[in-house]
Amino acid sequence: MINGGELALNIEAEVALTVSDFQDLLSINLKMGAKQIEHFAESFVEQYIFESIKDIEECFKRAANGNYGELWKIDQPTIFIWFKTYLEEKYEQKEYELIKEKKARLALDRDQPVLPIPKDRLKKLRALRKELDEKSKHHNGTIGSVLRDKLGTDNGK
Repeated sequence: MINGGELALNIEAEVALTVSDFQDLLSINLKMGAKQIEHFAESFVEQYIFESIKDIEECFKRAANGNYGELWKIDQPTIFIWFKTYLEEKYEQKEYELIKEKKARLALDRDQPVLPIPKDRLKKLRALRKELDEKSKHHNGTIGSVLRDKLGTDNGK
């Protein structure tokens, strides 16, 4: 069984290895040394405990592609700026997807009655709707005037 301290060390080691591997792929001179990477990994795990190694890898991929500006050095403040930007993009995308999903669900809900309507009641509603549509052609074209006529009211008098 791994205790919390060992787990944190394992995560820090994964973060440090990811940073080291990323630096090895780049042809820049200003890179972090072993102690700097170790300090970065500790700080990163403290600050971003709920983010994954995949997030760091994706952030580095975007940085290498120039998404976060020109890549000329790697240090702790630079990586934190990249990661903050990456997380904003990630959560904006998640929010967009949730809104899109919610709109799709709402569109489906509009097509479905909230409660099933009994067939006899549905038949009466359709007949009333047809009658109202027909009569509205003769009563100033509004369904409200047909309903007032059908209910025996005359404009609040």
